[in-house]
Amino acid sequence: MPLREVVTEDCGACHGGRLRGGLGPDLTPDRLRQQGWTVDALAQVIRHGRPDRAMPGWAGVLSEAQIKAISAGLLDGRFLTNGARK
Repeated sequence: MPLREVVTEDCGACHGGRLRGGLGPDLTPDRLRQQGWTVDALAQVIRHGRPDRAMPGWAGVLSEAQIKAISAGLLDGRFLTNGARK
């Protein structure tokens, strides 16, 4: 499955179809940067999850390269639709 589909379908199920939040928090680049997130910090959460917040870990499903690419893509906005980067 292409990473865009993983983000929009799997991540979007909790974080909203436009990644602006839902059950999970807003994952738009501006919001992530405001909160001080880095590629490595995001990768850590994607890899191991946050069980206290219902965020599953994806280490058994995604490769390390995929986890890093998703982390970088969340920060640079490449997964947002219609060019909306906020």
